[in-house]
Amino acid sequence: MAGQKGSLIWALALWCFFIPSILAADPTLQTLFHVKSGSTTGGCTDKKLSTLATWLTESRELAKAGVQAFDDAAKGNKDAEHALSQFLGIDSKASAEDRKDVKELVDQVAAFYANTYKVNDGPPWMFCGSSWVTQRKRTDYSEIKGGQYKHEQENCDGELILVPLEIQDDPAYKDYMYEEENGKEVATSLVPYWSEDLGQYTFEPDYKGKGYCAAAKSLAGTQVQTKPGTILMCPSAFTNTENAATLGSRAANTNTLQQVLPRSSTFFHETFHLVHGTADTLDASYAIASLLTALKTPDEVPAGTNLDEPTKTDDGLKNVDKMTNAELVRSNPETWVYLCVSYWYTLNKGYYFPDGGKGAKVTT
Repeated sequence: MAGQKGSLIWALALWCFFIPSILAADPTLQTLFHVKSGSTTGGCTDKKLSTLATWLTESRELAKAGVQAFDDAAKGNKDAEHALSQFLGIDSKASAEDRKDVKELVDQVAAFYANTYKVNDGPPWMFCGSSWVTQRKRTDYSEIKGGQYKHEQENCDGELILVPLEIQDDPAYKDYMYEEENGKEVATSLVPYWSEDLGQYTFEPDYKGKGYCAAAKSLAGTQVQTKPGTILMCPSAFTNTENAATLGSRAANTNTLQQVLPRSSTFFHETFHLVHGTADTLDASYAIASLLTALKTPDEVPAGTNLDEPTKTDDGLKNVDKMTNAELVRSNPETWVYLCVSYWYTLNKGYYFPDGGKGAKVTT
């Protein structure tokens, strides 16, 4: 009897030890996303799924580092204050409300990774490659999932009949298919792309049948036109040699901040687009120098939204919302990549990156 009691106590002790760790387990990739598996039509192979799981883990660490930078700065930590000042233009004089508003951008990304912040009508989709959509013509019939088409009523010799509805005539897609120019409605240059997985269209530039990932510099893409939204990771994201294979694998003292960025930073970058919407997270710049230059005149309103060429206003780059340099920098996903990777190195390696250059030992 005593032996049974001892065994029971031991079992309960083990139970109490393991249960908290089970409850505290981080959400998996498949918990946060509808992940398309396989090797066709945007599917992710087992090898890529394993890599994506690693990227999620690293991105979660980056988000935590970003949150901690704000928390540490609030306590007077000089390294954290320097990081916020350098990358976001937030100095010690910034109000608590301003800090809170900016911090919310990374707070919500961290909450998404913890599965406590929902985005865009349910778990988003994760695809590998751009074959998850098929290019259509404006004049093709508007599809419904399952190979069916939408119909509209048409008067034929006094009799109403149902005829297939073209995509360009579908009221649901009018804002993508047409725009107003000089008081007239004209066709946009956007092309419809059909996803059978979602049963919805996205509207993107004409990739000439090659797909988004065909461009040499395309690593990934996010869109929130559909509900839920999607992230696609291009093949080059998995093989990109410019970035470190894993977070922290490159030494800070011999590399610039740009050089120590991990491949997972692409995943992290795209999550900002997903969580906050692409319209509110313009890719103002990927260049540290451009971001730091813009923060020298934080209240200036540039003509364009491309901080590499702030006077450029063609190709839809006109700063119609009159965003300041500081606003463009702070809503730019790559800014957060730089901040979070830099502060992660501060926390875990004892280095920071002055002006984005080679790492230097922290002094505090």
